[in-house]
Amino acid sequence: MFVTQIGEVSASATTPLYRDPLIRGGAVKFAFDLSFNYSWPGAATPLDGAVIYDMSDNGNGEVDIIAGQSVAYAGGGFDFNGLTNDPVVVKAPVGCLASIWGDGIVDTQHFLVSGIMKFPSSSDWNTISTIAPLFCTSTNLYTTEADMVTISYRDATRLSARRQTNGSSTVNELTITATANIFGQVGQWGYWRTAAGTGLRIKTALGELIATGAAGVQNTGDFSAKQPRWGIPEASNRLIDTTAHRNTHKTRLYSGFVEDLASGRTPIDVLDEEWARQVARGDFS
Repeated sequence: MFVTQIGEVSASATTPLYRDPLIRGGAVKFAFDLSFNYSWPGAATPLDGAVIYDMSDNGNGEVDIIAGQSVAYAGGGFDFNGLTNDPVVVKAPVGCLASIWGDGIVDTQHFLVSGIMKFPSSSDWNTISTIAPLFCTSTNLYTTEADMVTISYRDATRLSARRQTNGSSTVNELTITATANIFGQVGQWGYWRTAAGTGLRIKTALGELIATGAAGVQNTGDFSAKQPRWGIPEASNRLIDTTAHRNTHKTRLYSGFVEDLASGRTPIDVLDEEWARQVARGDFS
């Protein structure tokens, strides 16, 4: 006779349950995973306004797709090949950045934001000086409104992180020049700011690249009500006008999160643990 224990009730009122190990500690403000049925329902074709269920249970996001564009579900995520206009994004809810902004006086702007995606090939990477954002928190780019950080493709196969400091066009920038270990690969990007400094990293199964800098001053622009956007934000300088940007966005989006580093967690450790879990699952291609 075999006895199988399929569940156990804990008497502890303080033992937390998490949908994913990433969100333990309670400081992740929004997290999505397009290959996890809770967050996104299987291989469903993304439609404008569809709900993206937040794995951190703080507030759900949504799909934002401009009229006339069609996005396929492929390889465990959203496939952006063939798009000719923007926005096409996963958008987090209003309020998820409020604790990171804080009161605008005491510098609490310590955060980690990340995404897992398929990077462009070397021939498709942005070839013009105008940036092609893949993440931001603004609707019209950081030059005209408050923004926490903008991650974008630049010319010369660079990935750029521009963290706004004055609510307008003044930024602190980190850049990484992509290599053969990045082009066309499923990989993870991450950007963080702590009291010790800032960092931008790309990691794939073939290697990683990192850039670091000083913490700099906090942003005086109030981004507390802004909505993080992963994919092809409307701040992308219009795919409809820019062939180089249409090419560089021949990518796939799989997952992403934003964390308030009041958690005390070490950004690199969080990124490494998340990447190891995702690679082990083997869901993304």
